[in-house]
Amino acid sequence: MNERSSGTNMLSVVVPLSLGQAALWGALYYAFAVILEPMCSELRWSTTAAAAIFSASLLISGLFAVPIGRAADRYGARLFLILGTLLSALALALWSRTSNFIVFSALWGCLGITSAAALQTSNVVFAQHFPTEMKNAVVTSSLVTGLSAAIFVPLCQFLVGREGWRCAVGVLALICVVCAVSFAVVVPRGKGTLKSSLTLKKSDPKALQNSDSLRKILFSARFWGVAIGLACNGAISTSLSVHIVGILNDKRYSSAQISLVVALVGLAQVAVRALLAMKGKSLTTAFWGRVALGLQIVALTALWLCRPGSPATVLVYLFAICNGVVGGLTLVVAALITSELFGTANYGAVQGVLKMVSTFARSAGPVLFAFATLAMRVDGGAISLLVGLAVLSFVAFSAVI
Repeated sequence: MNERSSGTNMLSVVVPLSLGQAALWGALYYAFAVILEPMCSELRWSTTAAAAIFSASLLISGLFAVPIGRAADRYGARLFLILGTLLSALALALWSRTSNFIVFSALWGCLGITSAAALQTSNVVFAQHFPTEMKNAVVTSSLVTGLSAAIFVPLCQFLVGREGWRCAVGVLALICVVCAVSFAVVVPRGKGTLKSSLTLKKSDPKALQNSDSLRKILFSARFWGVAIGLACNGAISTSLSVHIVGILNDKRYSSAQISLVVALVGLAQVAVRALLAMKGKSLTTAFWGRVALGLQIVALTALWLCRPGSPATVLVYLFAICNGVVGGLTLVVAALITSELFGTANYGAVQGVLKMVSTFARSAGPVLFAFATLAMRVDGGAISLLVGLAVLSFVAFSAVI
């Protein structure tokens, strides 16, 4: 069934959908870090054990990204987006009432599945209903969703401080219900209009692949070059998210300098996405991917060599700016590169496999970096491994584009 009106404006769908996605990322991802400590303190749970459950939920999300992506390709993304959001709201509501660790673990296992549907199908909506405008849709969406952490971390801190963690989780559940209702109103039914498919076929014949070509895509060297490149990038990204404060503390940077580094990363992400929105139409996603992964090498080399109290101290700010640009670009590249290389017919399934590979890499990255730090007693030795991983990422991606 193809029920989107031919007059539907892209922004009338993309903007409210992106606002909902920003709220869902806040509720299902960023809020956990704020709630972890007060929850474990009240219930006398181990923070390590609770954090491990969250990590396991992310792995489950990666595993279910593939079947959910294939189902969204076949039946349309709208159903999975709404159902995933509603079930996430139910799981959050039950979490806010439980004091049992086994129940908590089961709920986060369920959230791994429901969040895969709620958070990974929005781009499938763009691929199905706005294939000729997908780049604009993804870039616009990234500008909105990029503000999620900046809004929801302080919001959760306020709620936890004022009413306690249970109330905060209850509010997050209510936000998910509101998101589900908004998705039901604004997201078109079906799998796209005949008109949009014909327009895409004329402008880019490769973009409409036969469904039988999915196996060929997933067994191609081009796909796995992209997957390895983005997975290495993901492992680096999460390693830095977890360990950057410790790395800079070990280098003897002050807390004020560390705060400035974190702020510069966020500003650079927003700035590069705004640049993409204004000037990115004439350049391919593959080009931006090469730029991002090349800058990743520059960023990590700067982090490796920076030292406070010497001329090299300013390299830490070069790292911050380049790392922010990398983060801003790779989110957009990961969403668009498969449609640019392989078309949109199997977008959900191909993105699901990419998500699964990336999730495993993201989960393993911080742990492996911690072990490398313990094993390598040379100052900055573990960072040199990240530099090597960045080189592998750039080479794998560039070799197949």
